[in-house]
Amino acid sequence: MAGERAQPKQAPGCCQAGCRRCDLRGVLYDSLSSAFDRFDDFLEVHGARISLDGVELLQQAAGVREPERRLIVERVVGLQPPNKAPQAGAVLLGILVGLFAAQFENA
Repeated sequence: MAGERAQPKQAPGCCQAGCRRCDLRGVLYDSLSSAFDRFDDFLEVHGARISLDGVELLQQAAGVREPERRLIVERVVGLQPPNKAPQAGAVLLGILVGLFAAQFENA
């Protein structure tokens, strides 16, 4: 629901509290949740149909500059089968979620 934050939970499948691997899973789970919360906040302001300006703002917030944008476009096109249109939006969303999650993880 808009405006409500997901409460940090223990990552699914996590083992005992002292396990470093499980601690890392918990950090990743919390970071991803925070990254998606950041998108929810953005969508509350910009609406569900994000303009090109909005996409640029999201990229700037994640630290993606022009050289990275060109790289993303080149790589996305290269990943697509030749008979299908590039799905740049879906790939960009994944990249931005990962970058936002890394920002929270390093905070």
